[in-house]
Amino acid sequence: MNGFHNVIGVCVDFLDPCKSRGTDCTMKFTLNDPSWNNGLGMRFQYFKERMEDLPAIQNQGDVVILRNVKTYSFRGFDGISCRIRTGWTVIPNTALNDPIHVLRSKLRRLPDQPIPNDSELLYAKYIASCQSMTSWPALNGSTALQIEANIRASGDTPPPRKTKFRDLKDLDQTKSYYFVELLGEVRRIFASDNHTELYITDYTSNSRLYKYRCETDKDASGNEDPSGQDGDQFEYIKTTNGNGDKPWPGPWGRMTIDVTLWDDHHHYAAKNVREGSFVYLRNVKIQHDSGDGRLRGKCHGEAQHVINVEVRKPSEALTDTQMKALLHRKRKYEIEAKSKNLNFASNASHEKRSHNDISKAMDQEPKSKSSKKRGRRKQAKAVAAATAGEEKEKDNGNHSGSIAEIRHTVNPNIRCLNNEVLLMSLSEILDPSILERKTPSGKTFSLPFQNCLYKSKVRVVDYFPDDLADFCVPRQKSYRAYLSDDEGDSGCEVTQLDEDQVEWSWRFILLIEDARPRPNTTGKAKAAQMELLVADKDGDCLLNQVAFDTRNKENAAELNRLKEKLFHLWGDLQEKKEEIGKDSTSLQSSSRPFECLIKEYGARLPRQANQSGEEEFLRMFRIFGVTI
Repeated sequence: MNGFHNVIGVCVDFLDPCKSRGTDCTMKFTLNDPSWNNGLGMRFQYFKERMEDLPAIQNQGDVVILRNVKTYSFRGFDGISCRIRTGWTVIPNTALNDPIHVLRSKLRRLPDQPIPNDSELLYAKYIASCQSMTSWPALNGSTALQIEANIRASGDTPPPRKTKFRDLKDLDQTKSYYFVELLGEVRRIFASDNHTELYITDYTSNSRLYKYRCETDKDASGNEDPSGQDGDQFEYIKTTNGNGDKPWPGPWGRMTIDVTLWDDHHHYAAKNVREGSFVYLRNVKIQHDSGDGRLRGKCHGEAQHVINVEVRKPSEALTDTQMKALLHRKRKYEIEAKSKNLNFASNASHEKRSHNDISKAMDQEPKSKSSKKRGRRKQAKAVAAATAGEEKEKDNGNHSGSIAEIRHTVNPNIRCLNNEVLLMSLSEILDPSILERKTPSGKTFSLPFQNCLYKSKVRVVDYFPDDLADFCVPRQKSYRAYLSDDEGDSGCEVTQLDEDQVEWSWRFILLIEDARPRPNTTGKAKAAQMELLVADKDGDCLLNQVAFDTRNKENAAELNRLKEKLFHLWGDLQEKKEEIGKDSTSLQSSSRPFECLIKEYGARLPRQANQSGEEEFLRMFRIFGVTI
C-alpha cells in the first residue's frame, strides 16, 4: 500500500480547516467508495501554507479527487498524508445530477489541477449513487484545535490543554479506576501467548506501587525491611541471580508499575518493544490490585484496532519536554544510586550473546527425526562441495595459480544490495569536474561535496588503523547525549564511565582502488584510490557482527571471528602488511574485487582549521549496503 497514489472518493465526514500546531493550515476528512468495507472510510489529513489552498469541501456527499497522495500507517490506522505536491478537485454533491458538460463548470479545484475527464466524472457519479446518506455520521461541532486557533486569532491566550498524561507520582490513589497516558522506560518484559506485561518506570515514586528492594535496605532496627518485596508479587522478578534467574536491574523502591497489554497492543509490543525501550502508552486503565491494593495498569484492545503503544526515542528530548524530564530524572537517579553503591543497570536490555554462543545454543536444540535427516543431507552436501572446491583449487594451482589471476576474479563472499545504481569507476567519482556547476549567468563554481550514492567495482589494498584491535571505538550511551551539559557527563572521559554506560561502534578506513585500472596519458594503467570509511551500522552490515570491546580478553573469540571475516574481504592483506610493516606501497595482496555502494557526504571542518574563518566541508566517502 505504501507509496504515491491518485484517489477518488465520497466525503462522508470532515472538519473545517484550521491552523495546525505548527505553521501550516490543516483539514481532516474521510472518504468512502463501494470497495471500502472497513468502517466509515479512509482518513485523510491535508496540509497547506494557506487556508484557501485546502480542499473546498462544503458538504457531506461531495466527491473529492486527490492526485499524488502518500499513504502511511500509524497506530494501527491506514491513512493518507496530503502535502505540497498533492492536488485536489471537489465535485459538489448538488451538481452530481447535472449533465457532464454542466458539471465541469461547477468544479472546485486548485488552479494547476487538470479538469477531470469524462470517465472520472462518470465514476464520481457512480460512487455517489452507491452511498446511503443514513449511514453518514452527524457532523461534529468545533474541535478543541479549532477553538484554540480561533482564540489565538482574536488575540487572546487559550487555556492550557487538558491532558491525560501523568507521572507515576501523580497517579490518584483514591479512585477505583481511571484512564491515563504514561511515558516511561521498560525495565522488564514478560510475554505469554495472549498478553504482555511491561514493567515501566519514569523515575518518580508512588507509595501505592510495588517496592523493589536491594540488599542494603534496612529498617530502623537494622534488620531487613519487612515491608519491602523481593521482586514483584507473582515472583516473576527476582532481586538475586540465584538458580539462573535474571536480577532486577532497578530502580529500587516504589518507582515501577506493571502494565498488562492485551489484543493488538500485545502483538505490537511483542514485535517492537524491548527491555530498555522508551514507550508512550495511551488509554491505560489504572486500578487497584484486588489482592494487595497496589496500582496496576491495563491496556485492552480498541474497537477500531487503534494501537495505544508507541516506542519513543531519546533523541526526542531535544524537542519534547516530557522526554527531557524523564532522561533528567534517570540521570539523577543513576548518580544517586552510584553514591549509595546500589547495583543499578542503566541499560536494562539483555547482554548480547556472542555468535559462538548462539551457534552452540542452536546446535543443542532438540531436533525431530526429519530435521536430523535434513541436517545430515545438508552436511553431506557441504562436504562434497568442499571436496570439489579443493580439487578445483588444485587444478587452478596446476594451470595458473598466480596472484594476478586471482586478483581479477570477483569475490564470491561479498554481497552488495541489489540497487539500480549504474557502475562508475573510482576515477570518475573522484574527477573534480563532477562537482562543477554553472550559474544562470554562465559563471562556473565547484561544490565542496554532493550527497550521492555510487556503485563501483573495487578491491581493498590497505586499511587503517594498522591494529585490528583499534577497529572499534567506545562512546557514551546515547540517551545522555540529549541532556544539557550540566545534566550529562560532558566532563567525564569515556574510559571513566561504567561498562553499562559505554557502547561500542565500528570506525576504520579501507583504502580501495579500481578493480580494472584505466590507462592514463602515458599508456600505463594506474588505479585510482579512495579512502572509504566504515562506521556504525554500516560496519554491522559489512561484518555481520556487532561492535565490541576488542581489547577485552573475554572477547578473544569475537576478535578471531573478525579476522576471519576480514580475510574474506581482503585476502592475505593483513599477513602481507605485518610482514612488510607500515610501508604499504609495495603490498601485493590476493584481495579480490567486489561491487560496493559508496555514499558521498560532507564533513564540516572546524573554523580554526581554515584561514578564511568561513564554514568549510571535507568531501567524504562511506561504505553502504555491503555484507561479507
